[in-house]
Amino acid sequence: MSALADLAIALLAAAGPSAPQSERIVDAPLPTAAHYRLHHSFGPCVVQAVAAGQPPAARLELVASGSDGTLETRYLELCGLQVVPGDDGRCELRSTFPPAEQKAQELSFAATLRVLLPPDCSLELDLRFGAATVVGPFRGATVRSKLGSVLVAEVRGDVEVVGEYGAIAVRDLGGGAKLHNKSASITAERVAGHVEARTSGDKLVIDGAGSAHAENRIQPIELRHVRGDARAVAPFSAVTASDIGGDLTIDGQNQPIRVERVARHLIVRNKSGAIEAHTIGGNATLQGSLSAITLSDVTGDVEAKSPNAPLKLSRIGGRVVAENSAFALDLVDLRGDVEAQASGGLLRARFGELAGSAPRAIALEAVGGGIELELPAAASAELELTSSSGQLDAPLPGIQITQSGSARIGTLTLGAGNAKLRATAVGGPLRVRLGGS
Repeated sequence: MSALADLAIALLAAAGPSAPQSERIVDAPLPTAAHYRLHHSFGPCVVQAVAAGQPPAARLELVASGSDGTLETRYLELCGLQVVPGDDGRCELRSTFPPAEQKAQELSFAATLRVLLPPDCSLELDLRFGAATVVGPFRGATVRSKLGSVLVAEVRGDVEVVGEYGAIAVRDLGGGAKLHNKSASITAERVAGHVEARTSGDKLVIDGAGSAHAENRIQPIELRHVRGDARAVAPFSAVTASDIGGDLTIDGQNQPIRVERVARHLIVRNKSGAIEAHTIGGNATLQGSLSAITLSDVTGDVEAKSPNAPLKLSRIGGRVVAENSAFALDLVDLRGDVEAQASGGLLRARFGELAGSAPRAIALEAVGGGIELELPAAASAELELTSSSGQLDAPLPGIQITQSGSARIGTLTLGAGNAKLRATAVGGPLRVRLGGS
């Protein structure tokens, strides 16, 4: 059939038959095989596991309607099932239809293929213009679909689905899943192995997987409950990710990214969409350009840079390197070494604990902006505070202030001086307070 004829028949089938209508059922027994290849068009295909003790079989359910019952009956008599057994443990099943020129213009029809297969077999399904449903403990399944949704469930082996203009959904799989779609959604739930999913034009959701790789160009990506590593590639897509058991990497561009609960390391690269991440068990590396960054509760080291956006880092256990410009840089309760630089904005740092015995190095610098620093009352730190413009406001007991040109420099040792803290404001004010003051 020509592509135009195919489309015409598909549109008529989608509209559904109207009364009066004719029906026909074609049954075909199937040999027991290790692998089945199924071909079907112009209607849905449903594949299920055969009941214990029952042989595999196929049924083609045909329905047609038009202005003349004779035309419908004659056309349906030309439709059928072709079974081609192979010598290599394979079997091919094909629904057959007459050429498009034998179909009257006023006739519409649809065909539903139902197939029962042994649960220990693998299968391939090629489908056009209809929904595909594959449910059963099969050894593996491959589905290629055009203009129809796809559901694959309960397969104990690997699954591959290639779709076009129809939603893809897989669930409760014992193996992995490779899912490619065009202009339609992908949903993968409770997949034991690795999920690789790529689509465009609609939402992509992976909820429960051994590991995951997700790509979507426009619509959102959601990753949840991935036991191992996960990666999202999202040029123009928002990303949300939670409960990732391994490393998480996200490559974005101009949409927001939100992350919660990553067991190991987090890497996020974005350009203008906001980045928000909480509860990271390893290290975190966040890179933006116009991306506002909010990060909290990280066990390991952090590197966060977004040259033209605000940054806020809270409760970081390891070493911190932070950098931005023109906006506020907020540091709250950092527990390791710190290198932070703000250009043209305000750097605010509040330390809830500086009394540990381990040595720490903290360097804060604001160029063309100011620094506001709050230290705990029981701090153990050696302070060196410099304001190049002379705007040093540090009413701390025992502080020594010296003048060097226009700059004012304050030095003070608190407690045992375990933390070496150097704060430098170039061209802006420097204000220091002890907690509660």
